Amino acid sequence: MKLLFDANLSPELAKIFSKAYPKSSHVFHFGLEKDDKLIWEFARLNDFVIVTKDNDFVNLSNIFGSPPKVIFIKRENCPTKTIESILKLHREAIESFIQEDKDLGLLIIR
Repeated sequence: MKLLFDANLSPELAKIFSKAYPKSSHVFHFGLEKDDKLIWEFARLNDFVIVTKDNDFVNLSNIFGSPPKVIFIKRENCPTKTIESILKLHREAIESFIQEDKDLGLLIIR
């Protein structure tokens, strides 16, 4: 399972979670930071799960379904350490969502 961190999240998160989620990356690494539809298509074609705080991906998930899957972090502005803690706290739910919940395309965590 590979995570693709959206532009509204720090590129450091891809490094932080590289051991838990090998081959994870950030949209900056692919020059995709400005176009949500391109990010969506790239993630779909390359088997990424999008991690974001951007409501636009919730909308895309509702319109197009999965793949790709979307992990939506429902938090206002907060430091990278807080996002890291949230993702670690919800690791079991994230892994279940990605590996077991084949019919679900959107996971909302707080």
